[in-house]
Amino acid sequence: IILVSDMQNGLFIFNVDQAVGIESEAFLPSSEFRVWPVPFQNQLNILASNGQTGNYSVELIDATGRTVFQDQIDFSPFSVNTVQLGNESPGMYILVMDNGIVRSTQRVLKSR
Repeated sequence: IILVSDMQNGLFIFNVDQAVGIESEAFLPSSEFRVWPVPFQNQLNILASNGQTGNYSVELIDATGRTVFQDQIDFSPFSVNTVQLGNESPGMYILVMDNGIVRSTQRVLKSR
Protein backbone atom coordinates (compact mmCIF):
# COMPACT_ATOMS: atom_id res chain seq x y z
CA ILE A 1 0.00 0.00 0.00
CA ILE A 2 1.26 3.47 -0.95
CA LEU A 3 -0.11 6.68 0.52
CA VAL A 4 -0.01 9.74 -1.76
CA SER A 5 -1.14 13.31 -1.14
CA ASP A 6 -1.32 16.09 -3.72
CA MET A 7 -1.87 18.81 -1.07
CA GLN A 8 -5.09 19.93 -2.80
CA ASN A 9 -7.42 16.97 -3.14
CA GLY A 10 -6.45 14.97 -0.06
CA LEU A 11 -4.89 11.61 0.61
CA PHE A 12 -4.97 8.70 -1.85
CA ILE A 13 -4.30 5.04 -1.03
CA PHE A 14 -2.87 2.81 -3.76
CA ASN A 15 -2.72 -0.97 -3.47
CA VAL A 16 0.34 -1.99 -5.54
CA ASP A 17 -0.88 -5.60 -5.61
CA GLN A 18 -3.55 -4.45 -8.07
CA ALA A 19 -1.20 -2.45 -10.32
CA VAL A 20 -1.61 -2.86 -14.07
CA GLY A 21 1.35 -3.03 -16.43
CA ILE A 22 3.54 -5.25 -18.57
CA GLU A 23 4.19 -8.62 -17.00
CA SER A 24 7.85 -8.93 -16.07
CA GLU A 25 7.96 -12.48 -17.47
CA ALA A 26 7.17 -11.08 -20.92
CA PHE A 27 10.55 -9.34 -20.95
CA LEU A 28 13.02 -11.77 -19.46
CA PRO A 29 16.58 -11.10 -20.68
CA SER A 30 18.14 -13.72 -22.88
CA SER A 31 21.61 -14.63 -24.06
CA GLU A 32 20.36 -15.74 -27.48
CA PHE A 33 21.45 -12.40 -28.97
CA ARG A 34 24.15 -9.83 -28.20
CA VAL A 35 23.30 -6.17 -28.80
CA TRP A 36 25.74 -3.24 -28.99
CA PRO A 37 26.58 -0.36 -28.63
CA VAL A 38 24.61 0.50 -25.52
CA PRO A 39 23.88 3.34 -25.34
CA PHE A 40 23.32 3.68 -29.09
CA GLN A 41 22.83 6.78 -31.24
CA ASN A 42 21.68 5.81 -34.73
CA GLN A 43 22.19 2.06 -35.09
CA LEU A 44 22.26 -1.20 -33.14
CA ASN A 45 24.28 -4.28 -33.99
CA ILE A 46 22.65 -7.62 -33.20
CA LEU A 47 24.64 -10.86 -33.10
CA ALA A 48 22.90 -14.23 -33.10
CA SER A 49 25.24 -15.53 -30.39
CA ASN A 50 23.94 -19.09 -29.93
CA GLY A 51 23.75 -19.93 -33.60
CA GLN A 52 20.13 -18.77 -33.90
CA THR A 53 18.94 -18.77 -37.49
CA GLY A 54 15.82 -17.84 -39.37
CA ASN A 55 13.45 -14.96 -39.80
CA TYR A 56 12.85 -12.86 -36.68
CA SER A 57 10.51 -9.99 -36.03
CA VAL A 58 12.55 -7.19 -34.43
CA GLU A 59 10.68 -4.55 -32.43
CA LEU A 60 11.79 -1.53 -30.42
CA ILE A 61 9.31 -0.70 -27.65
CA ASP A 62 9.37 2.59 -25.72
CA ALA A 63 8.63 3.15 -22.02
CA THR A 64 4.90 3.53 -22.69
CA GLY A 65 4.69 0.13 -24.42
CA ARG A 66 4.39 1.64 -27.90
CA THR A 67 6.23 -0.06 -30.76
CA VAL A 68 8.41 2.65 -32.36
CA PHE A 69 10.27 0.38 -34.80
CA GLN A 70 9.46 -2.97 -36.39
CA ASP A 71 11.25 -4.99 -39.07
CA GLN A 72 11.93 -8.58 -40.17
CA ILE A 73 15.54 -9.80 -40.10
CA ASP A 74 16.86 -13.09 -41.46
CA PHE A 75 19.57 -14.25 -39.01
CA SER A 76 22.44 -16.51 -40.07
CA PRO A 77 24.52 -18.37 -37.47
CA PHE A 78 26.93 -16.04 -35.66
CA SER A 79 26.20 -13.18 -38.07
CA VAL A 80 25.95 -9.49 -37.17
CA ASN A 81 22.89 -7.56 -38.36
CA THR A 82 22.77 -3.77 -38.16
CA VAL A 83 19.49 -1.99 -37.51
CA GLN A 84 19.30 1.71 -38.41
CA LEU A 85 17.49 3.70 -35.72
CA GLY A 86 17.68 7.47 -35.92
CA ASN A 87 14.24 9.02 -35.38
CA GLU A 88 13.59 7.74 -31.86
CA SER A 89 13.85 10.04 -28.85
CA PRO A 90 16.66 9.47 -26.33
CA GLY A 91 15.63 7.10 -23.55
CA MET A 92 15.22 3.48 -22.45
CA TYR A 93 13.74 0.94 -24.87
CA ILE A 94 13.06 -2.80 -24.99
CA LEU A 95 14.40 -4.59 -28.07
CA VAL A 96 12.35 -7.73 -28.83
CA MET A 97 13.44 -10.46 -31.25
CA ASP A 98 10.74 -13.09 -31.90
CA ASN A 99 10.45 -15.93 -34.42
CA GLY A 100 7.29 -17.46 -32.98
CA ILE A 101 9.26 -20.02 -30.98
CA VAL A 102 12.11 -18.03 -29.40
CA ARG A 103 11.40 -14.62 -27.87
CA SER A 104 14.47 -12.70 -26.74
CA THR A 105 14.50 -9.26 -25.13
CA GLN A 106 17.18 -6.73 -24.29
CA ARG A 107 17.03 -3.34 -22.64
CA VAL A 108 18.76 -0.69 -24.70
CA LEU A 109 19.43 2.99 -24.14
CA LYS A 110 19.35 5.63 -26.89
CA SER A 111 21.58 8.63 -26.34
CA ARG A 112 21.55 11.96 -28.16
